Amino acid sequence: MKKKVALLACLILLPVLAFAQHTGGSYDGYAMGETPEGGSTLPVELTTFTASYTCNESGLGYVLIKWVTASENDVIGFNICRNTEMDLGQANKINIDLIDGHWNTSEMHTYSFNDENADVYTSYYYWLEVVNFGGTSDVHGPIEYKSIDIDNNGELNIITSVLNSCYPNPAVSGSEIKFDFRLGGLEGTSRHVELKIYNVCGELVEEIVNGKMLVNNYEMVWRPANLPSGVYFYQLKTENFNEVKKMILIR
Repeated sequence: MKKKVALLACLILLPVLAFAQHTGGSYDGYAMGETPEGGSTLPVELTTFTASYTCNESGLGYVLIKWVTASENDVIGFNICRNTEMDLGQANKINIDLIDGHWNTSEMHTYSFNDENADVYTSYYYWLEVVNFGGTSDVHGPIEYKSIDIDNNGELNIITSVLNSCYPNPAVSGSEIKFDFRLGGLEGTSRHVELKIYNVCGELVEEIVNGKMLVNNYEMVWRPANLPSGVYFYQLKTENFNEVKKMILIR
């Protein structure tokens, strides 16, 4: 009789235990917030963390900090720390306000911070501090920003020139067409510049600029008086920049 009771109890309890283990209940042995290996869940899965030179529309250079997260777990926000030496203990936090995170997400998110107070001719180390819910934090880095190079002619070895769209576009033959562009480089230096107009056959129809110009912002004006209606292309070219845009001319 006792053997029959024990056998019946086993038949009842085994399916219950198996169901609890299969559904991840309290029998799985893992506390919340831990991986199956027993380690804590990472607050941030960081896929990219970079520092690079760029410039604004006025031609002023700064260091652009970018990072991409693949997931976030209880992340309130981020801080950026900077030092000229690879020493986090002496690094300074450069953002005034906390850069907001996305708390809990499994989606990819891209962040950026403009370090406009950096001297772009100086090398820096940057760290990313992840501020977690509950007051704890984690630090990623450092990454190194290497100062921009200047060649023997005093020119920046980096493309910072910009060609904006001409206006008006479409334009009426005989009216003014304006071309805005910026010559990037070290202030006070010059570079050879070409601004030329071509027709759809690739034939040169007008040479607006062809010579040395100081690094600066420019607006050039062209009056196409004798050209037929059609599509034309304008090209801005320097030693390290080459861009072509399209315009329409109507008679």
